Amino acid sequence: MYRNGLFVGVDPGTQKANLGLAFVDYDGKLVYCCAVEHTILWPHPHPGPADGLSDKLWNLKWRFADSFSKARPHIAPSPILLGGIEDQWVGRNSQVALTLSKQFGAIFAALADLSVYSIKIQPTQAKKALTGSGRADKEKMVRFAQALGMQGEKKDVADAIGVALAARVKYKEWEIGNMA
Repeated sequence: MYRNGLFVGVDPGTQKANLGLAFVDYDGKLVYCCAVEHTILWPHPHPGPADGLSDKLWNLKWRFADSFSKARPHIAPSPILLGGIEDQWVGRNSQVALTLSKQFGAIFAALADLSVYSIKIQPTQAKKALTGSGRADKEKMVRFAQALGMQGEKKDVADAIGVALAARVKYKEWEIGNMA
């Protein structure tokens, strides 16, 4: 197993919130983090049909990949060991569940295009990895993320840091399991 790689965490956000992107190293140190806006700033051609949802998903995938490439100078030349994408809680609203699952798929596809193996991370796992408590509120998540070096008070970025740390925990569990 690699001990000099990075873990990427993604908080998919919602239509009203930004997507959070964060990288932590093998020791849990924050390397880079940013927010990715969901808004479409200009039309971006895509191979699918001309409808609103296809445009949004294509734009999300494109903006995510663009943000990932902008992070490269901060994270190079370290390999990405594992990616984590926060699973979204949707309650009983099937429309929200469908929209978020499509959004999750677009992010998963973008990571796969970048050769990053990714897993789903539950929100409680992300909270526990960052704060030590799986029931932490957003304000506590932000405070702990700031203690690691996050600038500002972006909740989506704090969540992404927790997701990256949770992916690191999963990787280390697999590592220990493979040593036995």
